[in-house]
Amino acid sequence: MKKRRSFSREFKREAFEFAKNFYNQMLIPQTQGETLHTTLTFRKVALLMLDEMDNQVKRDEITQQTAQMARLRLNKSVFNKMNKLEVAGQV
Repeated sequence: MKKRRSFSREFKREAFEFAKNFYNQMLIPQTQGETLHTTLTFRKVALLMLDEMDNQVKRDEITQQTAQMARLRLNKSVFNKMNKLEVAGQV
């Protein structure tokens, strides 16, 4: 006679497998010496902003000239002074 499993047992198994895979994905980089959190510098954030501005130009939300002016301003003085400044996000 075949034993029938209940739904709760199946859901527990799926939940356990999901949790196991999730934590393994988080722990593997940590065991290889990588950090789980990355430090954002001002330069990284500014480059992300410039990429988004390029996307806005493609969607005709801003003009090419506006994006170019922002890029020139950042490259001219801001990057030189604030290049390695760490930026912390607020939660």
